Amino acid sequence: MSKIFELLTEEFYLWESLTASSVESDNYNLIATSPSDDVGFLNIAIKKNSQLEYTSNELKELKDFFSGKETKGNIVIEYLESRRDSAIENSEYFFKGATEALDAPSGDIEVLETTDYLMFSECIQCGFEYPEGFASGFAKKMESISSKMECRFFLLKYKGEVASITSFFKTSRNNYYCMMNTSTMHKFRKKGLSEILISYSHSILNGAVFARTNNPHMANLLRKMNYSEGDRFQIVPIDSLT
Repeated sequence: MSKIFELLTEEFYLWESLTASSVESDNYNLIATSPSDDVGFLNIAIKKNSQLEYTSNELKELKDFFSGKETKGNIVIEYLESRRDSAIENSEYFFKGATEALDAPSGDIEVLETTDYLMFSECIQCGFEYPEGFASGFAKKMESISSKMECRFFLLKYKGEVASITSFFKTSRNNYYCMMNTSTMHKFRKKGLSEILISYSHSILNGAVFARTNNPHMANLLRKMNYSEGDRFQIVPIDSLT
């Protein structure tokens, strides 16, 4: 598990800055809670000894803890094929250090940085096939997040049309940028545009980048781009283990 705990910590700092609901106990860290059934990094606990194994007593303790916060809890475990269907997420981390600045793409391709949150959100809605109305709410979230941390939004235009997007987030506590929201519009897929966008935008950040994904296509792209793997893991509801 070369970097999993380091990257878990990095991502937690992002969520912590948004939810302001982290808790630290004697035995656990990276606990974020909120009174809801939200999953993933909004309600997880990881043992401080960096071992992704839990006794029955520890699971009961955590279940009671989250119940006291009026929410359901989850834990991170090593990837197990037998848990694949019961896991909330089957994910893996990827990491790459700072890279030398690349020449800007030319010809039919143009990469731009934007602060047009609505336009960026409309591209997310289209690329991920989210329902109508998603973009307006997401744009407000991006604007709010931008007031709390460094946010960089990039888009690639192909022959004048927005073809691919990605974004990077970093708090004052983070050592690395977290890459999220990478998507290519359907009509522009299989042209290698996401790779161009990620490579160029990463090169001008002047910093290391990590990403978490449960999408095999994104994972294959990051491997192709020589992002190192930081281990596969699962986020599993405590209820499924007790």
